[in-house]
Amino acid sequence: MELFVVIIALAFLQVWGSSNPLHRDGWFRAWVKTISSPMTESLRHGVIGLMLFIGIPAAILWWVMVFLIGHSIWILLPVSVVILLYSFGRGEFREIVREYTQACYVEDWSSALDRASRFDVDTRELEDNDWASLNRRVFEQAAYRGFERMFGVLFWFFLLGPIAAFVYRLLVIFVHDLELPSQVEVISAHKKDEDSPASSEVKADSDTQAVPEEVIGDGSMNAETIEAGEMHAESIKETDESMPLIVQTESIARRVLRYAEWPAARILGLTFALTGNFATSLQAWSKGLIQTASPTRSVLRDACLGALSVSEELQADCEITRKELNLLTRLYTRTLWLWLVLAAFFFLYA
Repeated sequence: MELFVVIIALAFLQVWGSSNPLHRDGWFRAWVKTISSPMTESLRHGVIGLMLFIGIPAAILWWVMVFLIGHSIWILLPVSVVILLYSFGRGEFREIVREYTQACYVEDWSSALDRASRFDVDTRELEDNDWASLNRRVFEQAAYRGFERMFGVLFWFFLLGPIAAFVYRLLVIFVHDLELPSQVEVISAHKKDEDSPASSEVKADSDTQAVPEEVIGDGSMNAETIEAGEMHAESIKETDESMPLIVQTESIARRVLRYAEWPAARILGLTFALTGNFATSLQAWSKGLIQTASPTRSVLRDACLGALSVSEELQADCEITRKELNLLTRLYTRTLWLWLVLAAFFFLYA
């Protein structure tokens, strides 16, 4: 039944395009805002926060599916289609890639920056007409967006069902789409509080105690030095514990998302060997397989470049990058068909 759900969902995507009416994430934003209110600041552990933000909606959805299956198992098909349609990626993909490549072809820098910004590409600190840097960022973003929109969702749907695909989408929304305060901003706020006049005298006293004269004199370690180090470590711990719940949870969510994308990205890179250049795809795949700590974006970038049989140096040329982006969308289309064929063989003969 999983294959029929995927085919039906893809048929709806062909009709709707990027205007998927099920992509309404306001409820999740409201839920995150409610849970991260000051009343819940006592829950300092990021794992608990992740369970609150994502685990509870997933548990409710699971309970609803169990309830519906108890009345009729046939209702599971349309419900799974709805969940899968919701779990697919948001926004435009092919349209923006096509518009960007057109702007790149005529060397329209302002138009290219506009398309890149709509594609969630970081265009800050870019010099005017720095096509090489912009093309690399757009290509890397396109490689990741093509993955998280479709293949990351399908991987977990085929492996663990619609609930897993739903959880993966909530993780992506939580990490990439919500405007969360970063840890740098929180630490900066703490430093502003520490630099206030009310705390300057306390800070001066603590600095005097943190560096004993014996250490300044001969550099040796003694009991006072160890105690000062423990006091500094305790202050760091207190700063971390006083971070908002949502900031700690966002850090945990990024780690969980990287773990969730690790097997899907490697399997996608392996199937590129059948839909792209075989030798260079396997080379890029083996490189990404052993780099377990590498970000998903860099792994997918190398995998796509290997499948297209191009090197990173070729991205410096705008004409080549335009061709690469056009070939990238075709590569993902061929790979999607391959995944469907392999899934059909698996469900028929497994």
